[in-house]
Amino acid sequence: MTSADGQKQIHFKSQVQQQIHTEGDEERGIYVGDIGDNIQDTDIRQAFAQYGEVVRVQIARDRSGNRKPYGFVYYSSADDRNKVLQMFRQAGVPVKGRYLSINQAQRNKNLLVEKIPSDTNEDDLKEFLNRFGTISTMQFKKEEQRTFVEYTTRESAEKAKSKGGDQLFHGIKLQFSWADSQSLNNSLHIQFLLTPDTIMYTKQDLEEKIIERFTVFGKVIKVDIYKQMNADQQQTDSWVGWVSYAKNSDGERV
Repeated sequence: MTSADGQKQIHFKSQVQQQIHTEGDEERGIYVGDIGDNIQDTDIRQAFAQYGEVVRVQIARDRSGNRKPYGFVYYSSADDRNKVLQMFRQAGVPVKGRYLSINQAQRNKNLLVEKIPSDTNEDDLKEFLNRFGTISTMQFKKEEQRTFVEYTTRESAEKAKSKGGDQLFHGIKLQFSWADSQSLNNSLHIQFLLTPDTIMYTKQDLEEKIIERFTVFGKVIKVDIYKQMNADQQQTDSWVGWVSYAKNSDGERV
């Protein structure tokens, strides 16, 4: 389809997926949310140091170096961590005029598994993923050819990530990654078919067009697309992928 100004267009349908990553020392760490752009790690350290010895403050960032709206504070003792959680878990910790939400830090046990064959049975997939450890929850998105899986332990998740991609599932190798490694808290799932006007576009051309289209809603930090596979593991004309935004609100706006 061509727009009024003569530019070729691609039509997308999208779905918001929220993924939250919390990682660190579970006994001494605190997850800190709602961090505004005007708040620096030094501000967080100063606020939390009033209640115990802070050994490290980390504001989460993506691979491009863009800040995420959350981070972690690590105390020297579990007692100090527990004291802060007890005092401020309900109301939040005041930092530069706003209250930052807090919770216990937990090591990330969530994986994103992609490039799953379109004819996959959920029970077969779960049996394959159980090779690496006990699964807590699994969200299988068959049409998107991917699943989110949470293991009961970090060790099982690490085993799946390091070894899962080397083993064959229905004759192919799946793609494993940490659930938040290629996106921020909100990302959009997109699916589209090429029109006669765009059939000759390369993958790079398509990603550039997607960035151009979705940037009107906010800062896009990453686009990842690939062709869907049919039951015979042949590429189709349908493309699927994800658009990752720098801010939660931008993804929600779409």
